[in-house]
Amino acid sequence: MSNYIELLKNEYQARKSQNKAYSERAFARQLGLSASFLKMLFQGQRHLSKIRAASVLKRLPWDEERKNQFLSSVYELTSQTQKRPRGKAILNMEKWSELPWYYFAIVEAFKLHGGNRAPREVQNSLEISDQDFHTALEQLTLLGLLKAHDRGSYTPAKNYEVDPALGPALESYHQQLLDRANKALQTTPAYSRDFRGVTLAFNKSRTVEAKAFIKRFHEAFEDHFRSDEADAVYQLSTSFFRMDKK
Repeated sequence: MSNYIELLKNEYQARKSQNKAYSERAFARQLGLSASFLKMLFQGQRHLSKIRAASVLKRLPWDEERKNQFLSSVYELTSQTQKRPRGKAILNMEKWSELPWYYFAIVEAFKLHGGNRAPREVQNSLEISDQDFHTALEQLTLLGLLKAHDRGSYTPAKNYEVDPALGPALESYHQQLLDRANKALQTTPAYSRDFRGVTLAFNKSRTVEAKAFIKRFHEAFEDHFRSDEADAVYQLSTSFFRMDKK
């Protein structure tokens, strides 16, 4: 999935291919932007606000799918550039080629029981092989999600956030989570898990709004249940997708 700047660049190039004299200035004028702002936008030095993006989108002859893609990217990049808590580790997914399901689980497992857990205890609790676990420790340390100490102990980062940019690792990561969820459905007692869903007739023009609503729910859930007295690692995942044919 391209970000909104790439979508605008593609639109500009498509128009220019049909008219060699077509310029960025002309494109900016048709989008309701200044030529200097568009130039900085293409260079990644400026970003569209949500209000300005909505105005630009009204001037583009795109189908509903591309419009939703555009707005979703604007919303994600807007939240990404907002001020984050001090000391928060930001992971850029776009540059990752692989993201095993257990990376974040390892970080969270080190927080259990007051943070006094031996690496072997964490490894055994997640049933990870020696090779995979040692590789994960190295990568998580390089990423700033774990801090290594003498005698082989680790301190996990208190706050971290995944860059929402869609990288090559993201689809595989979510597939792994679905596989873990399926395993939990078969092996975990019902009182210790929750699977539910709702199927509804939906106005697809509200897709961006729905995704923002789900994001706020995840943040509120984490804020409400994160605890220094945690004694287990759980996964909360949501799926929101279209069921009928496009």
